[in-house]
Amino acid sequence: MEQAAAAIATVLAATPSIDSRTAAKGARREQERQRITAEQARQEEGQRRAAAGKARLEEENRNRKADGTRLATASLDKTAKVWDATSGQELLTLKGHNTGVSSVAWSPDAR
Repeated sequence: MEQAAAAIATVLAATPSIDSRTAAKGARREQERQRITAEQARQEEGQRRAAAGKARLEEENRNRKADGTRLATASLDKTAKVWDATSGQELLTLKGHNTGVSSVAWSPDAR
């Protein structure tokens, strides 16, 4: 009888309890919540960087000369760049876009 009780106790000890399964499920839910929160933070940071880059580009646009000495390029590496058209020197890199940049344009009225 004692051997049977010991065998049952061993089986019960090896079987996860409802509490431990619930705790494991809760832990998985918390990990998923943290993953989603981290992804949202990365997206928000990308949006902040894109907005800052846009502001820099707008400033560059306001300050540019209409003589064609600068040009802007778009890239699938998620950046836009401003170049000195005469020297070919890169003047500004705008980072923070979530996807590749497909086009850029100068505003004729610098807005």
